[in-house]
Amino acid sequence: MSMSPTIGSMKGGTRIIVNGTGFSSVIENVCIFSSETVNAEFLINGQLACESPPKSGTESLIGLRVGLGNGIRSKSMKQFQYADCTIHSIIPAQGAAEGGTEIHIHGAGFIEKATNMCRINGTNILPATFISAKEVTCTTPPLNGTGRVKIEATINSGHDFNSENIYFEVVDNLLVTSILPMSGPVSGGTVILVKGENFLPNSMLLCKFGEAEVEGRLISDTQVECISPNTSIADASRVVALSLSTNGVDFVSGPDFIFYEEISVSLLTPSMGPIEGGTLARIHGSNFIYSEFLRCKFGSNVAVASFISVEEIACIVPPREQAGNVSLSLSNNGVDFFPSSLTFQYYESVKVHSLWPKHGKASGGTSVTIAGARFENTESLSCMFGIEIVSGSFVSTEEITCVAPALTSSIAYFAAVEISLNGYDFTTDGVLYEYVDDAALLSVSPVSGPTSGGSAVTLTGTNFVGSDTPLCRFGDVTVAGLLLSLSEIECVTPPMSNRGISSSTNSVHVSASTNGVDFTTDSVSFGYYEEITVSSVLPSRGVMSAETVVIIVGTNFLPSDNLRCRFGVFTTEADFVSSTEVTCSVPPSSEGSSDVTVGVSNNGVDFAEDDSVLFSYIEEVKIESVWPQHGSISGGTVVTVTGSGFDEEDSTLSCMFGDEYQV
Repeated sequence: MSMSPTIGSMKGGTRIIVNGTGFSSVIENVCIFSSETVNAEFLINGQLACESPPKSGTESLIGLRVGLGNGIRSKSMKQFQYADCTIHSIIPAQGAAEGGTEIHIHGAGFIEKATNMCRINGTNILPATFISAKEVTCTTPPLNGTGRVKIEATINSGHDFNSENIYFEVVDNLLVTSILPMSGPVSGGTVILVKGENFLPNSMLLCKFGEAEVEGRLISDTQVECISPNTSIADASRVVALSLSTNGVDFVSGPDFIFYEEISVSLLTPSMGPIEGGTLARIHGSNFIYSEFLRCKFGSNVAVASFISVEEIACIVPPREQAGNVSLSLSNNGVDFFPSSLTFQYYESVKVHSLWPKHGKASGGTSVTIAGARFENTESLSCMFGIEIVSGSFVSTEEITCVAPALTSSIAYFAAVEISLNGYDFTTDGVLYEYVDDAALLSVSPVSGPTSGGSAVTLTGTNFVGSDTPLCRFGDVTVAGLLLSLSEIECVTPPMSNRGISSSTNSVHVSASTNGVDFTTDSVSFGYYEEITVSSVLPSRGVMSAETVVIIVGTNFLPSDNLRCRFGVFTTEADFVSSTEVTCSVPPSSEGSSDVTVGVSNNGVDFAEDDSVLFSYIEEVKIESVWPQHGSISGGTVVTVTGSGFDEEDSTLSCMFGDEYQV
């Protein structure tokens, strides 16, 4: 004999099917539960059905026999157990209509070897998994619609169910569409906004990062906020699935979340820039990731960053209202910013007002003084000529100097000169600098002059352009010049200085500049000589109609090709005799009798004169007659000469008889 179920409710009413032999379809059949007899229903040959009576007594396990109404009883007996299960609560209390939710049913009376089952909404009977006498689990099937459904449990294959009213909330299927940000540091703490559909308030709202679960905060039916957990370094830089559950059991996967190690920063270039922003800053460090949310923060201003490598990113510095230092922090996800020890200095905009000189030689090397405003003494102070960049030297907040680069194919003859304090951000004032062909000095005339200076000299060369006020330099002494043409400059020599002079030749190097800065470097020299003095001239008189050869006595005469004598306004070549004597021919004069000054020049330009040394032009002496016309051969005859042009005050008046002079 066998029966099913073998367990029934203590309230009775359990329909039990008994299989055996000897059952009668004519005579009444009975089931005997211990000592209590109930009628049995004949079903088919060999099968009866009877309903268990309520439990009586204290015994839960009793014997069950069958028999006939005439008192015949079966010899065999099966055990029947009175037992009921109850439900106190279920976890979770809600789940998606698509099913698959594992419900933990908590109560009492569950039996390990019994046929534990669940019934959902009165129709769906499902097998249950025994956990303990106080817990079983069931997995929900797909359900139609949403709303409350009743949850029941049975321990006898669905014959008897608990009587408590426990309900499960069926909700729309959960959907996760996006997360932001999609990455965060291994230290955790990143606030993540999860977006989707059908988010409902529930104390079991959870976010799961891989296997790590954290509580979520409901914002709306489409948004949940989660905070990433701290994860180990060993798990860093790995991708995990981020999933969401509104019941603590069923998790719906969303986009992947990336854990990365904390950013470290080692270098910021440049470390300064104008308050207008726009500086392209490069940041070197480690643990940067390729992300559309890569960000730099300068103080409180955030800028989008460009990924270059895991060790380098670039940012356009945002503007700021005032100058000063701000901290630098970085973020891979646009949310979590890692502070650094580096700062960025904002400075007020630099201005360029003017240049001096405004032009310079094409070969470069011109020292250009730039006047402007708000200059600072920085390591990266730079000047840009066209597109060529050179370093600058700080003078003051309103002045710096730069050495112009050589003219190249990339620089126009007129190049804008701009300034940068950081080597990257340059002004845009457009002040122009002109490149001119290099000047060359070919010669100087005269080539020498007195030590007292004052010699008017002409410098001959090429490419004397760009200025009406050129400069001449004699050794280390610079004087102003006059531009005569593109090839000539006139200067007046300065007095001889001990600076820059050759002690052996008393000569100095001569150079010229058309911009006041760049001087020629050609090998042209100017010699200084001691001042000439003139003490006497012999004879000191001569007729107006003919040349008179004279001897001039003085000091510091030189055997120069330009040795000259000057008589009034007439200049003649001189013959060098010694440093104290020269000879010259006095030219005729048509001006009548007159006294003229006598001067001597070693260079043909600078004449030394003495007001007391004069040469007198006199009328030509004419002899009309002599009386007597003959005399003794022994001499002594007084001869009277009659004529014109005689001067009684002339102490040099003399007569010549043949080759003999007689005063």
